[in-house]
Amino acid sequence: MSRYKKLGMGSRIGYLFLISLLATLIIYILRGIQVLTFLSGGILLFLVLLTTILGLIYFFEITKRF
Repeated sequence: MSRYKKLGMGSRIGYLFLISLLATLIIYILRGIQVLTFLSGGILLFLVLLTTILGLIYFFEITKRF
């Protein structure tokens, strides 16, 4: 079994988690250096919650035994 299949990276949830994590980090950093100041905090909070939920789903997916 390949390493990526073992970690669940062949799944859509894994890719969605990575994309949402990178988007959240990029937006957070750009907002911190005041490039995206027009973006409200609610959007950033939504991205953080989305990343957390996808991370939990991804964690449960890679830890299932069957």
